[in-house]
Amino acid sequence: MDNAGPGKIIEAMVRKVERIETNVDWIKGSMEKDEKHFDQIYRNKEEIQKVKTIGGVLFAITGFVASFFGFNVNK
Repeated sequence: MDNAGPGKIIEAMVRKVERIETNVDWIKGSMEKDEKHFDQIYRNKEEIQKVKTIGGVLFAITGFVASFFGFNVNK
């Protein structure tokens, strides 16, 4: 501890804590962005599932109606 008096040690510790706080803020910001992306992905998944369900129902109805006219849709 040549030049490092108590004041220098405290200053170094304060700078270290400030860097840690900055890193924590950056991590929190990244996590919030990621959470928004996950929410969007989940909403997109729900929309895709709805479209698949509607498409399946429409195909079934088309097949059912076509069967009245003698068409075979399931080839």
